[in-house]
Amino acid sequence: MERFHCLLFLVFFWNHKSGRASELNVSQPAWLGVSSTGKPALDCMHNSDNNTELKLTILKGNQKSFFCFGTTTANSQSFISNEPLRCHFERIPNKVSVMILGLNSSLVDHYYCKIEKLYPPPYESRLGNGTFIYIKAEDMKCSQFPFFLIVGILLLLLLICIVSAIIVITKKKVKKTNVNPVYEQMAPTRGRK
Repeated sequence: MERFHCLLFLVFFWNHKSGRASELNVSQPAWLGVSSTGKPALDCMHNSDNNTELKLTILKGNQKSFFCFGTTTANSQSFISNEPLRCHFERIPNKVSVMILGLNSSLVDHYYCKIEKLYPPPYESRLGNGTFIYIKAEDMKCSQFPFFLIVGILLLLLLICIVSAIIVITKKKVKKTNVNPVYEQMAPTRGRK
């Protein structure tokens, strides 16, 4: 009889596990480079179907402080959050794309996707592994005019130094060639009157 109870428990456990919907999983890219004029699209991937009601919260920094949030259902696939910054959310099958409007270099940081499954039950909440959003290097270039101006001035100073050194060396050589290195003995001047 004890074996029968054990077998019944295993069948019930297997049936319960196989019939239950899979757990909510959230993932996101590790890096996202954006242009300073563009709007970064942070993709928060999840494994929920399109009929679930989701709440997406974007958290910023290592302290995971609140950045923006939005809720989406099967009927509302696109929405905008205005608190504290403006984020535009667009729900695509198995992911929510978040456009952060007004991103500048002071907002470069880690961003975390927190997705909460509100409906249907059971409630689940998962936090993504974080995406580091940065401004691409080519957008941080400053004008090349100052660089070329400084290089031009340095080259001109170098040219003046080289010409000056050549003139000094040439004058020393000319001076040495005009001096007669041969010693000629002259008549003594003592005793002559």
